[in-house]
Amino acid sequence: MKRLLLLIMTCMPLFAMAQQQELIEKYSSIEGCATIELSKEMIASMGGGDGIDTLLAISVEREELIGNFSNEVQAYAKNMAKIMNVVQGSQRVTIYCTTEAESGNITVMLIYTESKTAAVMLILTGKNIELSNASSIMNLGI
Repeated sequence: MKRLLLLIMTCMPLFAMAQQQELIEKYSSIEGCATIELSKEMIASMGGGDGIDTLLAISVEREELIGNFSNEVQAYAKNMAKIMNVVQGSQRVTIYCTTEAESGNITVMLIYTESKTAAVMLILTGKNIELSNASSIMNLGI
């Protein structure tokens, strides 16, 4: 039983990466949507993101796609902990994370923003992501 649990825990990041790639491929080919992928080197060259290895962003600016996109984000985040949710009028920001069991460090952070006219999912991966580092990335204009 322990071996099965270890195998499942080992494969979880692979499943998440496959799901990320599916979302990138899907939304990069739809008009009114955009995807961004940044490496650790690119993030560092922009002056941000200590502890962040990769950044993935998907922007949906077609109102008719937002509901489905929101459902896909919820499915992606279902095994993550919700650490913050802010709602103001029709705008919502929700932050989810995955933490490493041994250290308690955040290894994946998902930031989802939604309004009536647009939605953006930002996924950060790394070894020790802090909210201040994620904020520095967002302040770069991404």
